[in-house]
Amino acid sequence: MSTEQLLRTDYLYAYPLLGRTGLGNMLFPWARAEVFCARTGARMLAPWWFHPLRLGPWLRGEKDKRYYIRQFDNSRNIGGFSRQRVVWSAPNFGESRDAEAIAVAHRGHPAVVTFEGMSEFFEPLLPHQQLVRRRLEETLHPRIRRALGSCNGEFIGVHVRRGDFSFNGMATPDEWFLESIANVRKCMGRRLPALIVSDGLEKELLSFRQLEDVHIAPTGPAILDIMRLSRCRVLVASLGSSFSMWAAYLGGMPTIWPSGEPPKKLNAVRPDFQIQTDDHGSLPPAAVEILKGN
Repeated sequence: MSTEQLLRTDYLYAYPLLGRTGLGNMLFPWARAEVFCARTGARMLAPWWFHPLRLGPWLRGEKDKRYYIRQFDNSRNIGGFSRQRVVWSAPNFGESRDAEAIAVAHRGHPAVVTFEGMSEFFEPLLPHQQLVRRRLEETLHPRIRRALGSCNGEFIGVHVRRGDFSFNGMATPDEWFLESIANVRKCMGRRLPALIVSDGLEKELLSFRQLEDVHIAPTGPAILDIMRLSRCRVLVASLGSSFSMWAAYLGGMPTIWPSGEPPKKLNAVRPDFQIQTDDHGSLPPAAVEILKGN
């Protein structure tokens, strides 16, 4: 018997609780909720992408204040008073108890499954990359889709994470990025244009203006930056940034990471596309062959 025959989808709901974190972290519960809806036929309760009380970015003087206004379209989801009525009236089950929620819905009673946090990072999402990307593209606000346009992917995407990373000493050094861009171009045998996407201040990006065929994108809506990076041919990423990880997961391209903790699993088909350099940005021999073929 199929899942659709086992439950009444009119009674089953998924509700991603995004919290007040950065966009990369917020996307994890949203994506798991989307996978659950696709698997069970549950209906999505519109997530809260906008949280007004974000003092940290203001206190640190960050360019991106992390409000995410008009970046997503919730029109296909249940929002407003209808959402609150379901949340207040129906029993709530954590995602680890989804079988109980399905049983309740099968008996003709509303049940809400909540999704929260970064549980296992991308591990549960690896088999669903195409679904997650498609749903994310469908969820983009029309103005984001228009701005994304026909981005053709013929560039090296470079995510230079600054903002709070500069404040707490986690920022990947400029020198590593510069060396990595040069090494990628050398391996590919051509000077592919590079697009720098960053939340850094102007003074933090001066060294990148010295390179040829480099464009520094204006600080844009965060989801637009992720989607742009996801369309590049090769990604040069910031260590420890879930923003970089999402671009790599959605795009499935070879991704260059600084030395440090091993990269997360982001590609079920080509795990070797997560390439870690040494401290100076030098690539391992296996990576050279991957990039030559790209």
